[in-house]
Amino acid sequence: MGIKKILAFLILPLFLLLAGCSDSGQKNTPPGNSGAAQDTATSKGLIDPAALLTKAEAEALLGEPVKEPKNETRDTNNPLGQKICFYDPVSDKETRFIQLSLVQNEGLAKTLTAQKYDVKQLYTETKKMLGEVTDVPGIGDEAFWGTNGLHILKGNVYLNISVGNSSKPENLELAKQVAAKALPRL
Repeated sequence: MGIKKILAFLILPLFLLLAGCSDSGQKNTPPGNSGAAQDTATSKGLIDPAALLTKAEAEALLGEPVKEPKNETRDTNNPLGQKICFYDPVSDKETRFIQLSLVQNEGLAKTLTAQKYDVKQLYTETKKMLGEVTDVPGIGDEAFWGTNGLHILKGNVYLNISVGNSSKPENLELAKQVAAKALPRL
């Protein structure tokens, strides 16, 4: 199977996952996330998305209390090595949330890197696949707003920040505020 077919099979589930975080049983809520941001590197040297935004910061940005963050690693099931952290408001009435999805070159499967595939290519293909997107200058190396939120390319990292319905302009502003907190911690 060619790389394009493999990626087509991976990207669609990736975006379905980004639309709402599922519980895979691999949750690892980092201790102490309610305070200062933790070290960004995991034991493999990969960035932990939970270290990019604290629970307290998520609460301040959403304007209400959030549940303990759900931290999910997709290393074993996903050649992209995707890592996700989800901040869900305590209130069931709220439609906004914060989800950080992170893919790094260092986390990509060897089958992809052997073909010179990287996060820049993933970012570019995603942007093309989504069609109607809006470029967002001044964030990371490149950024755009589209389905699932704010897509950011910065160095060897592809970060997607989802905060709710991407057709609402106020959600772009919230995603930009999250990016302002998260990007310096990469």
